[in-house]
Amino acid sequence: LSSEISIPFTATRTVLKSKARGKISLGIMPNYTSSSKGLQVDGVSKGKPAEKGGILAGDIIIKINDCEINDVYAYMDCLSILNIGEKLNVNVIRNGKKLKCKVQL
Repeated sequence: LSSEISIPFTATRTVLKSKARGKISLGIMPNYTSSSKGLQVDGVSKGKPAEKGGILAGDIIIKINDCEINDVYAYMDCLSILNIGEKLNVNVIRNGKKLKCKVQL
């Protein structure tokens, strides 16, 4: 006789919520250790919305539409209210200058 029991996986509310929050992505790799105000971009994925919209590694995202981006948490909160297909104005600081990138999800 086998002593192993097979228990089917049941998604919890937490799993479902995190799956929903993960549906939107700009295609960036955030710098989690930066102390600058905003979200510093460490990398940009090829062919993703950020690259298509002109966001570059080294940019600091300070605003997405009406969302002020002060840190990675504000960035994640902002992504949670966006929709696929939405057009975004993403304000960044690049080499000390403020720029606006147009990004479509």
